[in-house]
Amino acid sequence: MKIGIVCRIYTDKKGGKERYSMMLCRHLIQKGHTVHLFAHRADPEPGALFHRVPMFPLSSPAKHLSFAYFASRMAQKAGIEILHSMDRIMEQDIFRASDGLNPVQLQQCYPSPFVRWLKSIGPRRQVLGYLEKRIFTKGKARSIIANSRLVRDQILAHYPAAADLIRVIYNGVDTRRFHPGLKKIYRDQIRREYQIGPEKLLLIFVANDFKLKGLKTLMAAMKRLDDSDIEALIIGGGHPAPYRREAEKLGIAGQIHFTGTEPEVEKFLAAGDLFVLTTWYDPFANVCLEAMACGLPVITTTANGAAERIEADVNGYIIAPGAAENLARSIFRLRDQNRRDAMAKAAAETARACTWDAHFERIESLYEELS
Repeated sequence: MKIGIVCRIYTDKKGGKERYSMMLCRHLIQKGHTVHLFAHRADPEPGALFHRVPMFPLSSPAKHLSFAYFASRMAQKAGIEILHSMDRIMEQDIFRASDGLNPVQLQQCYPSPFVRWLKSIGPRRQVLGYLEKRIFTKGKARSIIANSRLVRDQILAHYPAAADLIRVIYNGVDTRRFHPGLKKIYRDQIRREYQIGPEKLLLIFVANDFKLKGLKTLMAAMKRLDDSDIEALIIGGGHPAPYRREAEKLGIAGQIHFTGTEPEVEKFLAAGDLFVLTTWYDPFANVCLEAMACGLPVITTTANGAAERIEADVNGYIIAPGAAENLARSIFRLRDQNRRDAMAKAAAETARACTWDAHFERIESLYEELS
């Protein structure tokens, strides 16, 4: 089958959408499909036919609109059988809604109604809204993939006309890369590197946007626990300076360790006892599945689509965003070694049922259905 994959930036050095596009391309090539890649900038991908999509550099609205126009036009000229887009473009067969909706992003980023209104009438948000409406209400996508029920419900709340087009296909996890056996290899090594004793309860937090992912909630919970035997590794490319100051203010500076960006995040997951992601919004944080695959119970929020893979008191806990007291209680429960071991085992079992191979089989079945 002649398949087109659209992703504005095609690389494994950025976020989940970009890495997902790369994994999908490689799976389809391996399965013998002819893959055309439509991107403005792309890392080399042997086996894929790359089409560089022009993009006006003047402003964010111009970039979004020009990419949407040229990607659709170039795919049409290439005679693509199935066009699967990760970005909002003029027309596609399948749109994967994995990075949140424009109105939901506005609500999460701008709590003030007045500021939110000002942003909503700005050119960038107007362009994103225009492209979304084409996809969800004007028939410019034949199928829409949501990576969680959370995203599906948000789409339906804002664009009820899309109800018949949406299907939920959960993300997968690479269980060859992420697995409980990594603990034997990396647990002691990473703890020695950051001078964290083997007896410490080590929390792992992974994010590039510390504010959005709720790092202050985690720090407030650690302050409430007031237990020097609980420490946290903060992994990611966020700006640590204000959070270091906050830790000093709370009296927990010696318990918080910032690592910066780490490409081999599995080593750090292997060093931990549980994973915490107190996000204010995430359509589906795949790092939660990766942590579970490594045998870590996960504590996350109702605003994370990945919470749909968590069963309370079985493989993790689910709290409301910003609920530091509930987070502290959940962490306290996991101080019990027997409970933690049982939940770690259950977490790994959950992840083993969520492979990327199974995910991509569902994607291929959708292609067949639409062809």
